[in-house]
Amino acid sequence: MDNFSKYKDLTIVIVTFYSENIIYKCIESIGKNIKIIIVENSNNFELKKDIEKKYSNVEVILPGNNLGYGKANNLGIKHSETNFVLILNPDTLIDSNNIEILLEYAKNYKPTILAPLIKDKNTQDWNFGYFNKNINDIDVSNSEKIFEVDFVRGFALLINKNKFQDNFFDENYFTYMEELDLCMRVKREGGKVLICPKAKVSHLGASSHNKDINFEMELSRNWHWMWSNYYYYKKNFSIFIAYKKTLSKFIFSFLKMIFYSVFNKQKYLINKQRFLGLLNAYLNKPSSYKPKIKKN
Repeated sequence: MDNFSKYKDLTIVIVTFYSENIIYKCIESIGKNIKIIIVENSNNFELKKDIEKKYSNVEVILPGNNLGYGKANNLGIKHSETNFVLILNPDTLIDSNNIEILLEYAKNYKPTILAPLIKDKNTQDWNFGYFNKNINDIDVSNSEKIFEVDFVRGFALLINKNKFQDNFFDENYFTYMEELDLCMRVKREGGKVLICPKAKVSHLGASSHNKDINFEMELSRNWHWMWSNYYYYKKNFSIFIAYKKTLSKFIFSFLKMIFYSVFNKQKYLINKQRFLGLLNAYLNKPSSYKPKIKKN
């Protein structure tokens, strides 16, 4: 039977934002024998009270405002007291057996970052996620091996805190590209980013928040996706590369914004956010857009 001693070196950190519809499934999939820290970005005190009442292994932190993905994860990581931290999104499902496998491989191979195999919600196939290079050369059927990759997805990754010196996600990002940035920094500093195919996680995808705020979250996603793309390329390559990668998107989002303003309000607003996200990035303004959620 599972017990806390198996996982004494591990804490799970989950960042939530209006995630009441899915977070309980995530917690239940993990079980009650692993320490979990939830950073609740919507500052929902009732959710904190209910979760901590139901699950003795879960602590919910209310930061007071929406910190975004990277900064909220940093808060959870720094609050943890273990050598290893497993970052999960609320719309993931992973059982204690797969968590134990990840922890065992992390201790044996000592990577900086280790990630499980991902089940695609549409095809039900197992894959590495879209950030990894040369994955066609990797035989995922050989689950006993591990593979070094360039990047892993941010919704399920295990980090070795001892290799980071309290410098985790870049908090200039509000959301998107943080894990790509983190993995690049790890590789440049000589660390290893590994995949463990023997450990598996299911990712439901686009389900981490309540459905009634879907459109506002879509606006937020488009703003931050564009801002983060420019910032990532500027930071890690050059301002020339950043403009080369994003300028056509900037122009097309402006043209689409004008076009859709006549007859499609939703597409107009989405393209407006894409345009504004890049405009703010070009002007060196911070990633400041916050989802505008009306509280009942």
